Amino acid sequence: MVGPNGAGKSTLLKLIAGIYPINKGRIRVAGRVAPLIELGVGFRPELPARENILINGVMMGLSPAEAKRRTDEIIEFAELEDFTGLRLKNYSSGMRGRLGFSVMTHVNADVLLIDEILAVGDKGFRDKCGDVIANMREQGRTVVLVSHEMGSINRHCDRAILLFERKIQRMGEPEEVANSYLAVNQRRRWTAEARADAADVAEVTTLRFANGEAAAESRIAGRTPIDAEAEIEIRRPMRTPEVRFTILDSGGRPLYVAPPRPLEPGLDRVQGRFRVAARIENRLASGRYALMCRVAEPEPEDESDGDERGGLRSPGRWLSFAVDGPDETGSVVSVDSEIEVEPTGVEVDEPELEVR
Repeated sequence: MVGPNGAGKSTLLKLIAGIYPINKGRIRVAGRVAPLIELGVGFRPELPARENILINGVMMGLSPAEAKRRTDEIIEFAELEDFTGLRLKNYSSGMRGRLGFSVMTHVNADVLLIDEILAVGDKGFRDKCGDVIANMREQGRTVVLVSHEMGSINRHCDRAILLFERKIQRMGEPEEVANSYLAVNQRRRWTAEARADAADVAEVTTLRFANGEAAAESRIAGRTPIDAEAEIEIRRPMRTPEVRFTILDSGGRPLYVAPPRPLEPGLDRVQGRFRVAARIENRLASGRYALMCRVAEPEPEDESDGDERGGLRSPGRWLSFAVDGPDETGSVVSVDSEIEVEPTGVEVDEPELEVR
């Protein structure tokens, strides 16, 4: 399940888990459910790990004897062998997350509910969580995963749903839902940023890739330049307006802002229609991105110049696209590099330790 904050993802997980009562509709769940919805929920902070494992194991359907037999295995998976004597209130958030995930995956539940837990812990533990989820899928168990990380959704899920404004907006293949989620993110971000009167002043009426695609789902080969065309309409005079192109990641964070280009260099007041062509070098790694175009006035260097409209900008028009490459490394950019290693032949003496 993906969606912006407040869309209802965690609420839906709690309804499935039976934590919240249902006041309308119906949810059917077959088998034992193991929820890991909020970090630390169900743990007793004053107790150490072993006692918490016993309590949580029984809460998730194990008998006390089963929970006791699996305690060492749970602690080993969570990599907490050296911290079993500590009370949980002294655990870091990552340690509590590892312990909660380990308990959940050792109770042999039929349905697992996971809320953002894959964002907890170091990369090694996250990879181990991914392997566990893959094994569960092979065993025919159901994993319901909430995440803002589209890479996790694509790696672990067969189907995805987009929740927005407490409704299911789309359900289907993870890649399709990821593109829809990106579109929702960008609309919300840019609508909030746009000035209230800017649309009356200027608008990017059309934005498309140079091959004619204007749909919000396009694919570009790695290292292939990004060619785009835009049509701009300035309805009221703007002060030396500039066209700006920005590349953003799937979370809406700017990765690259092209140098702004004045529409009419040398003119203080500009009005009319313009066609713009842009070519941007593509050094993006495999993944999903967005290209955004807007027209804006430069921010006034001196706010005392009396121009209260300084810095007007149009709402952004955008296109989402995917960059195809040989693999997905998790990087943002794809650059060439050469690394050479040369042995020096110098032997290094091991340090001597003196214990007092």
